[in-house]
Parts: sequence; C-alpha cells; structure tokens
Amino acid sequence: LLGSDKRPNSPGWRTDVIIVISVNPDIPAVNMFSIPRDTWVYIPNWRYTRINLADAHGEANNFPGGGPGLVAETLQYNFGIPIQYYARVDFNGFKRLIDSTGGVDVVADCPLYDIFPDNPPEVSDVGFMEITGTIDIPAAGIYHLDGKHALWYARSRKTTSDFDRSRRQQRVLRALWDRIKEQGIVGQLPTLWGELNSTVQTDLNLNDVLYLANLGTQIDRSRMKSGFLDGQY
Repeated sequence: LLGSDKRPNSPGWRTDVIIVISVNPDIPAVNMFSIPRDTWVYIPNWRYTRINLADAHGEANNFPGGGPGLVAETLQYNFGIPIQYYARVDFNGFKRLIDSTGGVDVVADCPLYDIFPDNPPEVSDVGFMEITGTIDIPAAGIYHLDGKHALWYARSRKTTSDFDRSRRQQRVLRALWDRIKEQGIVGQLPTLWGELNSTVQTDLNLNDVLYLANLGTQIDRSRMKSGFLDGQY
C-alpha cells in the first residue's frame, strides 16, 4: 500500500506511506508491516537513498511497472520481500475513501495536536499555509474522524515521530475496514468499481478485489497483525 504526497500540478512526489500487506487465505489472516519513509536503501539501477523516492523515480524513468514496480524491486532487493500487487492513493484519494464511508472511528492511544494547511484541493499546501486547520485529540479514546481529519491524523509527525505515525496509519486502516464491514460495502464493490478506480491506482482487477474483500470479511481481529520497522534499524 502506497501513500503519495503528490500535489496538483506537481511533477514529483514522495511516497511517505509504504505498508507491506501479507494475506494468508488459508487461516485466514493478514499482516501489515510499515516501512518508514526515511529508511536508507539501495534503489536498483539508481543509488542509495531514502525509500520514499523510489516511486516517483521509477515513474519518471519508465521503470517496468512504473513507480510501484521500482518500489517492489527495492523491497525485494533490500528486504527479500516479494510483492505481487500494489494500491496507491494521494491525499485527495485518501480523503474520498474515508468520506465515502461517512468517516471512521479511530482508537487513539494518546493525545495529539497538530496544525495543517486547510486549502481547497486545487491549491498546493507547499509554501502556502494561509488557511490552517487543526487535529486535536485531547486524550486517549475513540474519535470519529472525517476524511480531512483522518488524513491529518495519519500524516501528523511534528509532535511525535515517523514511527508513531506508522502506528496511526495502521489504526486508520483498521477503522476503515471496520466501517466497510459494518456498511456491507463489500457487496457493492462491482457497482463502485469505476469510482474506486478514480480514487485508487492499483494493478488489482475487480475479481482480485472481490476475492480479497470477501476473504477480509472472514478475518477475525485477533488474526490481524501489525509490524513496524523501527528506529533500531
């Protein structure tokens, strides 16, 4: 799963969210493994640098499979992890996904406060912060977040770290899946497929998505595991 910070009319971007999802259909179970954006790796056919640059570099240089193809090669080379499929969203796609379910209920472990640009979607937030908004989690608990605030919750790092941010990103994903199951959206996927394709870039086809989604409805929460590449590496 790739999350890019691509802005409108901007040629480059960084992929600050990289989560490797491993699905075992026999149990069934799913593991989520977050790799921080500043992880120092060798990007094949290029150089040693931060892993969040692989996606845009692969796209710009016509790597086989584009940016996601180079991210997959980078993960294989540095970690020995084979990647079969990808799904990628930008900021607006992420917000649309959350808002399409009516928002998500996220479990927060601790207080969090941060300020973000709150400009119209067509206005870049790079170098333009006239309009701002806040994400304010005063105490640990469950909070209902719309797309904009879920994005800020997943992006925030100023008062914590990239490692804490990885944990929050996985919490938002779990909350989104809970919402999808509650609303029975899996059964609507064939109808929603066109809209999803405009929100999420992926090489999964509709049959793949239907298979994985139906499998996901059978996974008990105790079989959903989280892993993180942390500071010691």
